Amino acid sequence: MREKVKAELEHIPRGDFNQNMFRQAYWAIRLHGLGKKAEKEISKEDAICRATEIIQRNSADFCPTIDTKFFDINKLLEYSKDNPKVLSCMKKMR
Repeated sequence: MREKVKAELEHIPRGDFNQNMFRQAYWAIRLHGLGKKAEKEISKEDAICRATEIIQRNSADFCPTIDTKFFDINKLLEYSKDNPKVLSCMKKMR
């Protein structure tokens, strides 16, 4: 499980403070969503949207840098549909 998420992080580059905090949030959310105690699995795209929402609480204009060939943009749009700020960010990635 940890190796899977570690491999996924290769598609989320390091960067400035907020990008690095985003990577940490993604790591925690994704591991939690894959764990034995998870009520349901959290997909990698859902984890992207959740981590983006967390970082945007302190940095409203944050939009992560991710590998859009690895993460399904249609799923990102679907998971972010209830949060206009995150949805706007995901639309920019098209």
